[in-house]
Amino acid sequence: MKLTHEHLLEVLHYDHVTGIFRWRRSYRRAVAGNVAGHKNHRGYVMISVGGRLFLAHRLAFFYMTGEWPIGLIDHEDTDKSNNRWVNLRDANSSQNGANSKLACNNSSGFKGVSWDAESCRWQAFIHIDGRTKRLGRFDSAEEAAASYQLAALANFGEFARAA
Repeated sequence: MKLTHEHLLEVLHYDHVTGIFRWRRSYRRAVAGNVAGHKNHRGYVMISVGGRLFLAHRLAFFYMTGEWPIGLIDHEDTDKSNNRWVNLRDANSSQNGANSKLACNNSSGFKGVSWDAESCRWQAFIHIDGRTKRLGRFDSAEEAAASYQLAALANFGEFARAA
């Protein structure tokens, strides 16, 4: 069964200020008025409707616009469970990636910066539309980070996140 906008509005209420979904009526094992959904292992809120699991941020977009998002839904503050409407925005893969936090395995302390052992210098790079663009090699990690930040702002605007 494909979830329709009408059915979504019948079974769930979305508070766009808090980002919380509540059941409008008792539904399968859900009790009317209770918060709908649970966090999955990646930190996203999941809600089961009609036997299918949905990401709450995609349901919020559908609830508010009446249309399923074509691309990705980006959490502006990078909190995967913060589904307030003002925190959600339509994004392509590059924009969504540009708004990501510093990777846990990053050793330079700067997004888009790594040590190049061959040249014994810091290098900067950026991912745009699935491709890696090298921004150059630098004497310091800070210089490389500044290069990344300029490229991120130029390519991703409001989605650019330096750290």
